[in-house]
Amino acid sequence: GQERLKSVAGQPPQLIAFPTSCPFAPRCPHVFDRCRSERPPLMPVSKGHEAACWWDVTKQRARDDV
Repeated sequence: GQERLKSVAGQPPQLIAFPTSCPFAPRCPHVFDRCRSERPPLMPVSKGHEAACWWDVTKQRARDDV
């Protein structure tokens, strides 16, 4: 079966004032400086799955490949 998505606490950003940084930065447990200054591009995380995140979920550290 499919795994249920985990919810993210806090409020999503306002779409009329979408941030130029990562929209999840204010409520992400893995946030670091780059998240607050740049919006991440979509990147593959596993077969058929992509994420827009500067945190590498497979290595549990900041991405160094982008």
